[in-house]
Amino acid sequence: MENIIYVVVPGDTLWKLAETFGTDVNTIARYNGIADPDYIEVGQVLRIPAENISDNTDIYVVRSGDTLFDIARLHNTTIDELATINGLDNPNHIEPGQVLRLPTENDNSSTVKVYTVRSGDTLWKIAQKFGTTVIDLINVNRITNPDLIYPGQVLTVRK
Repeated sequence: MENIIYVVVPGDTLWKLAETFGTDVNTIARYNGIADPDYIEVGQVLRIPAENISDNTDIYVVRSGDTLFDIARLHNTTIDELATINGLDNPNHIEPGQVLRLPTENDNSSTVKVYTVRSGDTLWKIAQKFGTTVIDLINVNRITNPDLIYPGQVLTVRK
C-alpha cells in the first residue's frame, strides 16, 4: 500500500495529525523515525499509511494527473485559498499521495469527504452510505473500471 505524503504546515502537531488520520501520535512518530513527538517542523514531510485516513476528514488526497486548479474547481474553492491553507509555496507543484486540507464550508449543502475502501465494499454500497451516486464516485475519482476497487483505496466522496 502506498503512503500518504503529508507536509507539515504552521499550527500542526502530531496530536492534530493523529486525530486527522485516525491513528495515534506514537504510530506517526515511529513510522517517520521521530525521536521527540513534541517536535515537528513546518515543511517536514511525513509518511502516513493510507489505511489510517479517517473517513470523516475534510482533506483531499492528490492523485496522478491532478492540478490545484482541478481540485479547487471540484471543491468549490480557489487555488489561492488551497495554497494558503496548505502552506504551498508553489501551487504548481503537488504530488500524488499528497494530502491537502480543504476549506470548511459554511453552507452544508455540499460536503466532501474521503473514504478508505474496505473489504466487501462496492461503489454502490459506498454511494448508498454517503447519499451520493455511483456515477459521481466514478467521475470524482476518475475510476476507469467501476468493478475494480480494492481495500485501502482512498476515494473522494461528494454528497
